[in-house]
Amino acid sequence: MEDRNEERIVQSLPIRDSLRNDILLERSFRSTTKVTDHSWSVINTSLDTTAPTITEYSKQMSKYDWRIHSLLLCRHIITRGLEEGIGSDLTIRAFGRSYRLHRLILDQNPYFKLLLAGGFRESDANEVTLYLEEHSFINTQSFQFVLEYLYGKIEEPQISKDNVRQILATCSYFQVMEVCHLCVEYILKILNQQNVIDYLLFADEHMVKGADRIFDAAFTFLCREAYNMDRHILAILPLNWLEKVVESDAFWVPSEYERYQFIQQIIQAQYELSQKNPDTVIDDPSHILRKSIHYMHMTFEQLQAIRHDIHPFTKNPLVHEHILKEALWLQVQLRSKIEAANDKDVGINITTRSPTMDQEEQTINNYPIPVDDTTTYTGEPSAIATAKKSTSLKQEYSMYPPFRFSVEFADVTSLKHGTRVYSDSIFYAGSNWNMYIQKTRSQRKGVLQLGVYLHRQSIPSQEEPQGPYSFSRYSDKRKVVKTWFKIYCPSRGPKHALTLFQSSPDNFSVLQSWGWRSTTLCAEEDSSNIPEIDLNDTSKTFVPPPPQSPSTQQNSIFEIKATKSINTTHIQKTSNHGQNGSTLRFTVVMGHV
Repeated sequence: MEDRNEERIVQSLPIRDSLRNDILLERSFRSTTKVTDHSWSVINTSLDTTAPTITEYSKQMSKYDWRIHSLLLCRHIITRGLEEGIGSDLTIRAFGRSYRLHRLILDQNPYFKLLLAGGFRESDANEVTLYLEEHSFINTQSFQFVLEYLYGKIEEPQISKDNVRQILATCSYFQVMEVCHLCVEYILKILNQQNVIDYLLFADEHMVKGADRIFDAAFTFLCREAYNMDRHILAILPLNWLEKVVESDAFWVPSEYERYQFIQQIIQAQYELSQKNPDTVIDDPSHILRKSIHYMHMTFEQLQAIRHDIHPFTKNPLVHEHILKEALWLQVQLRSKIEAANDKDVGINITTRSPTMDQEEQTINNYPIPVDDTTTYTGEPSAIATAKKSTSLKQEYSMYPPFRFSVEFADVTSLKHGTRVYSDSIFYAGSNWNMYIQKTRSQRKGVLQLGVYLHRQSIPSQEEPQGPYSFSRYSDKRKVVKTWFKIYCPSRGPKHALTLFQSSPDNFSVLQSWGWRSTTLCAEEDSSNIPEIDLNDTSKTFVPPPPQSPSTQQNSIFEIKATKSINTTHIQKTSNHGQNGSTLRFTVVMGHV
């Protein structure tokens, strides 16, 4: 009987505000969905105006409620201890103020425990001065926040975009790890094109707790969004981060030429910034154009256009002519090997056991070829990876840089089961290639999965190019080629995970596809579930094509499709990503052997 009437009794508490608020806190623990899922969160609630006295309430309670007692004790400690300083045995001076505190309370904190009981001179002092003003993101409000936390203030922390950096910096300094975690989660949730660089610089300069998670999330965010960002915002991105993003295979950019244009536009934005603010220090990113762009995979016409681009600062060519000539020569070499191959030559002998040397730049060209089929999912709590077929083969390297292109599929949530959506075709090494996605269900568990496939289509001799004909276009007459590839998919926030599907060299017949089926991506695109990935359950199967035509411009291109299938399960998630949440972006990296 007591349990059934407990909620009714709690609603009839004394009218005195201080005690009434404490009882409401206890009630919220049992009846309210908590925002932060921490025992010290609170949600305001209304209260009946009529209530018995505390004596009458005590008589109604037939058993001791330790939670009520704990709440009253916390209220007493923070009011009489922190606010009024009753029983203080230590004075902390900071920000020109004196805080009358208690060693017993501070002892729970690693920073204060070491300071006051670690054998330092402060151990026996009655007064300690903290020089917190030296830290630009620690202020009076954030220090008070830490003290209230240590003294047991029971309410939801008021973290916002205006104070999250101050609270994170202060809690990192005093090693309040639980609040640091909340701050990092909040930052990951609000990352956008306008603030991502600010949070990246903050974490980089102050090395706060959870900085590695902010770095990983910012990197994934930039891989997904940087190409569509204002170049003037990116002009202040630290050079090492700009280089890291641009040279990454995971960077979403439609083509190698547009990767070059991306850097060119940032250099121009930096020049415009320097003209407005002559004192601005600019780190020249032009070396990225030399190291991180694969010019070999551009058309002759694009190389010709680059040859005339001028650096706005130095007035010299943006790219040295010998780099463009070398790219054209490599292109001709690869074309010659492909056109000289007969129909039985699956491989064209363009691999080596060691990286090649760029004689002009005296640098190592490191283009490793995958030796196994691997799936990697980087996200919390840690990166997960598996190798489907572990081999003892020695690492091989390609003589040529890999080919990279990116595609985007919008409104994936509304994609019907079994329907294929194809990307535009892209030319590489004598063949047209594209990606397609398709929703299916796993055979074993019936779980909805998203299939992600790379498809090869040879160029018919009668085909007329959609754009101006290029010298760089030719046809690979072989029915089967041996190709390795990787598919990257950077997800949106707040997870900011990077999924990688990697394939060791496999045979691609004309009109054949290789790919994966993944519950992970199906959960990502509708933001309704977080997958619990079972990467040990990976199998290679054949999937027959559906009888209907594909849902885009491609026609009559179906053969038996081979699939590397990843079966995964779901757990519930409660986040919402807005109107653009159902767009998936993929970057494909591939190469012949």
